[in-house]
Amino acid sequence: MELYIRQKALSMKDVFYIYDEQGKEKYYVEGDGAFDKNLHIYKMNGVEAAYISQKKWSFSHKFYIEVANKATVMLRQKAKFFSTYFFVEGLNWHIEGNMMSRGFIILSDDEIIGAISKEKHLFKDAYKINIIDEDNELYVLAITLIIDIIIALNSAAAA
Repeated sequence: MELYIRQKALSMKDVFYIYDEQGKEKYYVEGDGAFDKNLHIYKMNGVEAAYISQKKWSFSHKFYIEVANKATVMLRQKAKFFSTYFFVEGLNWHIEGNMMSRGFIILSDDEIIGAISKEKHLFKDAYKINIIDEDNELYVLAITLIIDIIIALNSAAAA
């Protein structure tokens, strides 16, 4: 299954949409405010499906992912030379990739859970999210949004 995001998660826009393979709106995302990096993911019927919150006062980027009726997990970034590595505590997943190319693979041991890439699509530049198992859809979507936030935070810090 595939999802697409055409809006940066850190933008000042209050609401943005997640699209399915046919270009139909599947979820919408709302932020808590311009300075908080907390996001609510809603199904199109208005029911909250997941919530992302940033852990404040941490030396590295840490975010909590709460998916309805599932365990809360924490994504944290680890620095590696010339690549980016994230670990998802609670799911035992790790994410490897490159911030510059915005390509990432989500793994559990050596099994691929999903992949994130930036590409041209119907919507111009978009994140394409490939999800192997539909049960992991919201976690993989939340991970993608968090990575986009971290890229924007790193870009802002470098400016």
